[in-house]
Amino acid sequence: MPDAPEREPELIATLRVGSVISGECSVCHKAIIVKGIHVETLAELKHVLKEAFAEHLGEEHRLDSQSK
Repeated sequence: MPDAPEREPELIATLRVGSVISGECSVCHKAIIVKGIHVETLAELKHVLKEAFAEHLGEEHRLDSQSK
């Protein structure tokens, strides 16, 4: 039986409650939480969460891709 294809990590399950925004990594299911965010627009909110997710990818999944 062949191995399942590797999935590219995606930001899923985003949520905003007050000044806290969060999301989840689709591969490792780690929660990405950013507290104390005060933004005016939804675009700014998405940008902040994407930056936090990019940092997660660099820390958590960079090593995974290098070991292959």
